[in-house]
Amino acid sequence: MSTWWVLQLGEILPIDRDPRLMRTGMICRFLADRGDEVTWFAGRFNHLEKTQRDTHGSVVPVGQGISIRLLNGISYRRNISLKRVVNQSIVALQFLYHAFRSSAPRCVIISWPSPELAVAGAIYCRIKRVPYFVDYRDPWPTIFRAYATGLRRVIMTPIITWYELLLRIVMSQARAVFSPSSTMLADALTRSRRPVPAHLFHLAYPRPTEPAVPLPSTFSAATPLTILFVGSFGNSYDVPLLIEIARLLQEREDKRFRFNIVGDGEMRAEWETAAKPIESVTFTGWISGAQLKPLLARSHVGAVLYRGGTTAFTMPNKLGEYLSAGLALLNSVGGELPALVDSERIGLNISSDQGEKAAVWLQSLADNPAEVQGLRDRSLRIFADRFQSEEVYPKMLATLDSYLDRVSTTK
Repeated sequence: MSTWWVLQLGEILPIDRDPRLMRTGMICRFLADRGDEVTWFAGRFNHLEKTQRDTHGSVVPVGQGISIRLLNGISYRRNISLKRVVNQSIVALQFLYHAFRSSAPRCVIISWPSPELAVAGAIYCRIKRVPYFVDYRDPWPTIFRAYATGLRRVIMTPIITWYELLLRIVMSQARAVFSPSSTMLADALTRSRRPVPAHLFHLAYPRPTEPAVPLPSTFSAATPLTILFVGSFGNSYDVPLLIEIARLLQEREDKRFRFNIVGDGEMRAEWETAAKPIESVTFTGWISGAQLKPLLARSHVGAVLYRGGTTAFTMPNKLGEYLSAGLALLNSVGGELPALVDSERIGLNISSDQGEKAAVWLQSLADNPAEVQGLRDRSLRIFADRFQSEEVYPKMLATLDSYLDRVSTTK
């Protein structure tokens, strides 16, 4: 049995209401399932819901072998804000306080971002001589350049430079770096300024427990072609493009479509106001994993719509979940995803100004249920080959074990 620590602030925790475990949560689960003990250092502040977790106590056991160590911080409303930086800095200091008063683990998995907690983890590991790995999940600070123009870019330049320094510190002693995207891996290696072993492991999801609803023989207002978006309502998500596509279809008086938009966040009120005149659009708010399963089963197209600097890098969290349900992809992300969509014929790639192209494509699918079935079959195959958690995460842990075994044999 080995002891592991994982450092990750932004994900849903097993102690949250109706949790849908993401990458770190599933890694913890697989570690525990094989008999290891894992402590997940996370924030008491829930980044996705923008609320403080009211769980009593700082250490919360979660089933066999997993504990959550909650680190206190302040609240913030906007993802890009000084308060968020302050929160992350407080959390990082608390990690150092607790870490140096605990028995050292065998290994630490550090998520990037958040930069402050990642640096604290790297400092701890260097002092205590604990090996660590970096899970490069979001290309901070590279993406900031795309969000900053004109005078704002001048103001943000020292901030970007500071975060580049933090990343070099984190990468300086990492045994290896892994990431869900090859473009993000390349960015991490460029920023590290030292050779680091790199490994690609996609964001994976479990095999679905609820089968897809059979396709209708004809799409109609009663049996619509259903487009699903699941995500946080922040500046990086292009829900306005999805609303524009729905508006174009309504103007054509084509009632064969349903757009379900799932999630919550700072942009919700603005987006709901924009969509109010469109009959085919429904905002569900934040829903549980149990509630999401039937929505996935009834859907046909998953919207992977982002904007800003992240579009050149990301392999979104929901990609694997969409594919697990056999959804075709309506994608505006750059990087490696467009090549996958085109080569495997699992959807349509568009840019943020191509709502018309998307509307035409959706109408062609509504005209041809057999094509939708073909898209479903190919998506399910790609999921089984590349995005299934039962395959991806055991391979990831086996790779980490191989590095740790080398450390043991050289001591």
